[in-house]
Amino acid sequence: MAESYVGTPYYMSPELIKGERYSFKSDIWAVGCVLYELFTLKRTFDASNPLRLAARIVEGIKMGEIDTRYSETIRSLAHQLLSDDTDNRPEAKDILLYPIFISLGKDMERKVWELNATTRKTRMSVTTDTVPVVTSKTSEVYYWGGGKQNPQKLDVFHGGSSALQVCAGRSHYAVVTVEKELFTWANVQGGVAMVGQLGHGDTASYRAPRRVDCLIGTAITQVGCGEEFTACLTEEGKVYACGSDYWGCLGGENEHGDEVMIPVEVEFFSGRPVAQISCGDAHIVVLTREQEVYSWGCGEFGRLGLGSEDDFASPQKVEFCGSKTIKTIHCGPDGTFFLTANGRVLACGTNEHNKLGFNLSASGLVKRKKKISYDIPCKLQPTLVRSLSRYQIVQISAGQTHSAAIDVHGLLITFGSNKFGQLGVGDFKPRRSINVLRGSLMGRQVLRAACGDGFTVAATSDNMIYSWGNGEDGRLGVTSDRGEKGPKGLHPASVSRPRPIFGSLHLASDVSCRHWNTIMVVEKVLQQKTIRSQISTGKAEEVDDSVFGSVCCTSEDGAMSDRDSGVPESFVAPVSSNREVNTVGDSVPPPWLQRELADSDIIPMAGTSAACPDDSVRPPDDSGVDFADCVPEWLKKELEDENYIPMATTNDADTVPVREEENDVEAFAVDGEVTEVAQRVPPDGDEDTSQGHHPSLNMSVEAQLRETIAALQEQLQQLQADNQQLRDIVSEQNEKIRSLENKSKAHTEVDSQIWALIDQWQEECSEVVGGSRDGRRPRPATVPSTRRPATAPTPAQAHSAPGNITSPRIV
Repeated sequence: MAESYVGTPYYMSPELIKGERYSFKSDIWAVGCVLYELFTLKRTFDASNPLRLAARIVEGIKMGEIDTRYSETIRSLAHQLLSDDTDNRPEAKDILLYPIFISLGKDMERKVWELNATTRKTRMSVTTDTVPVVTSKTSEVYYWGGGKQNPQKLDVFHGGSSALQVCAGRSHYAVVTVEKELFTWANVQGGVAMVGQLGHGDTASYRAPRRVDCLIGTAITQVGCGEEFTACLTEEGKVYACGSDYWGCLGGENEHGDEVMIPVEVEFFSGRPVAQISCGDAHIVVLTREQEVYSWGCGEFGRLGLGSEDDFASPQKVEFCGSKTIKTIHCGPDGTFFLTANGRVLACGTNEHNKLGFNLSASGLVKRKKKISYDIPCKLQPTLVRSLSRYQIVQISAGQTHSAAIDVHGLLITFGSNKFGQLGVGDFKPRRSINVLRGSLMGRQVLRAACGDGFTVAATSDNMIYSWGNGEDGRLGVTSDRGEKGPKGLHPASVSRPRPIFGSLHLASDVSCRHWNTIMVVEKVLQQKTIRSQISTGKAEEVDDSVFGSVCCTSEDGAMSDRDSGVPESFVAPVSSNREVNTVGDSVPPPWLQRELADSDIIPMAGTSAACPDDSVRPPDDSGVDFADCVPEWLKKELEDENYIPMATTNDADTVPVREEENDVEAFAVDGEVTEVAQRVPPDGDEDTSQGHHPSLNMSVEAQLRETIAALQEQLQQLQADNQQLRDIVSEQNEKIRSLENKSKAHTEVDSQIWALIDQWQEECSEVVGGSRDGRRPRPATVPSTRRPATAPTPAQAHSAPGNITSPRIV
């Protein structure tokens, strides 16, 4: 029983034990078992063996009852969760509607809100409006190959004619511009004749890009090139084709002739708008907006995916096994790849050199010199490429003998022939399976990849463009003096590792390779300009960074309150809502100073002639702190030296000054409450503004100063405690250092005594040897020495003769 389901059998529901289908009510039963155990501190169902346990669960024999000290509601809920009838068990959403869970949920939300207060305030303080950034880019088109060793820039595509998408054929190129116009030109080598694939109405070989005039007024969004034909897609989803119709690639049952000089519409798709088009050497595959796939042309090796090798001159629908949503398509010279919405790869056509990735290799338990490989020649229908199933592929490209795929994380995966090092693995050895490129691409995110005849081109997210493989006839876009050594000798101009072509200023937006040709669209960022509105600038200037500001800023939506800050609410002087800042005139202070003055109050200064207010109107001060001594010196100096600053008049109804001459006290009516503020009036009736006293100031600064000083004192105490802790640690470390020094000193003295005894022993040995040479009788050689020195003999001792030597005794 326990082997059939995941989890403990103690929480299994009766319907699962009876063999019925699983449902979410079985999980509700398990929740009831856990809740029951929490109440009774016993297992809900228990038995000595699994069979008896199953019987108890089916019969509903519980091990105990819930104590009556728990509420009737919670006990009723536990019994409902353990109901034998699944219809009587509540769902999870019903359980959460119980009052106890609603209350707990609110408490949890409140605690989470309080815990996130600091993060939320920080986030809101740095949050600004979305700042638009205008980026100016320039687009350039480069092409190489076919005898051109270095990339050639095409000056035609600039400004309004900037390239949007490019495609390379065997002997011609095609470009779609941002104006949705089509340009084509030839790259003929060896006297190959044009058959109308350029679409200019003749068979001339135009060496420079030329616009296809017959499509003026038709918005072209995509183009594909075959070996001797060109197909393009319009914004309305229509398909046009021109060139050779030998294989039926024009899709009109050869009704236009073998060679068509201008693009003609494929009438089959007049009512089926097409979303994507891709061309092989002799076949075409399209993906409609209804997620249907059609193919036509040469069917050799099953490249059309129709289950046979027959040729079709009109579009045929491709069927897929199961419900698969095709996202993109890509045609190779003689094969086709289909990418699904979940990143899986299907393929059909020839699998020569394993360029479709179908080959499998296996090895048994016994080690063999060679692995067993199962070569699959071709696939007539779209089949899942299992070797790529572990990756989520987003882009794929097929060459003449190999292919390359890019997964969602930017990893480049290659497979197929490695004769010229086109797999990029650093050698020319055959590879039977797929390869994830490392080396120079380690840590880089590959965005684009294209495969040609024995070479590969890739572009990374850091604006680097690489190429590797067969470098003959300029395929790699770089001049190579010599090749690399492979298993069969030197490979002329071949490179087995990715090598950069362009610098870090170009971002490849599109790249296409076919045969020995490569064409690429690269972009450069010319300038980036940040546009800041007056609204966002004003918000940034309104940030109050003063230490005398309000400790709690409350917005209109209540996003920030004293619940966020964790500080008790304190009185804040009201600020007039219609107060305007005068930006004209030299006598007006800056906005930050106006805010400081509006939020400040009278500060009794030490050593000034200002009369102290009466204690009767001073706010109660339990801390006993003399605020006159706690005011910073810089603020004292500012207040002593400042002059009268004219402020904007306030006519708010909420703030009405009332003068009481007899007590020299000014009362302000604030939100229906009267607050008295001491104010000194000169004898002549004029207000004294020489010391910074102004009628708009109030006494709230003292409360703020008291809170600031208390916070600073708390920080000071914390710093003192930390400092004392550090001193204790340093003192402890010093004691350890002294102890180690004393031990080291003792060892040094012992070592000195040992070396002194060794020196004395060497001198005695020298005297004994000298005496034997003077005629003294040495000690007989047959009598061995009964003692040895405690230390290893020196080289001088090793060459001295044995004698009656007394070994030193080491103390």
